[in-house]
Amino acid sequence: MISHFGELKKKEESNQNHKNSLRRKLKKIKESYIGYGNKFEKKYNFPKMSENELKSFELKWKRKKEIEKRKTMLIILIAIITGIAIAIYLRFFF
Repeated sequence: MISHFGELKKKEESNQNHKNSLRRKLKKIKESYIGYGNKFEKKYNFPKMSENELKSFELKWKRKKEIEKRKTMLIILIAIITGIAIAIYLRFFF
């Protein structure tokens, strides 16, 4: 009976240690975040960007978005062409 309580106590202690380690990891992630602010606030203050930085960031963002669109369209086209080729192959050879 005593060993059962000992196991329960060890399990509870292990759970508490696990929770503490998760809290520490979350705290590290929050502290290494780009923004800055008080520890207990959920909102972060970000440094302001100048007009030139904002425009260059916007251009980079648009270019990346355009590249992603092209990649997506290419993948869709390849999938459609492959599907048609497989359908033709199966129809004539099987």
